[in-house]
Amino acid sequence: MLRTLAEIRFAMGDREPALELFGRAVLIYRELGSWIDEDRALDLQADALVMAGRKADAVAALERVMALRELMGGMGLAEVRDRLESLR
Repeated sequence: MLRTLAEIRFAMGDREPALELFGRAVLIYRELGSWIDEDRALDLQADALVMAGRKADAVAALERVMALRELMGGMGLAEVRDRLESLR
């Protein structure tokens, strides 16, 4: 639910509150061990961070996405690598 609220806030242009909500969602999913939900929240958070001009933070989020996707069998790794390369 926090991830959905973050998406809504971001769509409304409320970047900082959205980023805070994404961060809280990520922590909850990580605590629960829900790799899929953490991956999705981090992926969306990375997009929001890029749009907010926080590329270094977006890189860190995408690096965690890569680690999660490796744990989940590697699906979508090439896309994440491409996104990381475009930010570096």
